[in-house]
Amino acid sequence: MVSEMPYCYRCGKEVEANATFCWNCGTQLKPVVALPSSLRVPRITVRPSGVTILAVLYWLSAIIAILGGLAYVAGIALLLPLGFLAILWVLGVALIVIGVLDILIGWGLWNLKRWARTVAIVLAVIGLISFPIGTVISIITLWYLFKPEIKACFA
Repeated sequence: MVSEMPYCYRCGKEVEANATFCWNCGTQLKPVVALPSSLRVPRITVRPSGVTILAVLYWLSAIIAILGGLAYVAGIALLLPLGFLAILWVLGVALIVIGVLDILIGWGLWNLKRWARTVAIVLAVIGLISFPIGTVISIITLWYLFKPEIKACFA
């Protein structure tokens, strides 16, 4: 079984599993004398502003997808011939489902859930084929989510 290397909570660099101090910034990683569990302070994780921006962008994408899906299902369907209604209804439902998934991913990023980072990476890889704007946005997203200090936030 391969375990991931732990990260320094201050600088985000990888450290050895049994290290007492970070090799990069010198922060004490483990107390020299172990505290009883009743005296330990829970780790407070501060969400980086880039992750906040990604979460908000997912939520905005969700709003656009849901509104577009509702327009396909309800509004636009009334203006087109009957033969197109089934296709538009399926497209509308698909957009609504995508919108709901974007809401969930945004919530996961907001709360620093590991699965949300993984899903955002997968979607960014898929977004690479959306040349040129989607490619640029996906490259920036991948670069950001693979930074060690951001990866450490989701650990």
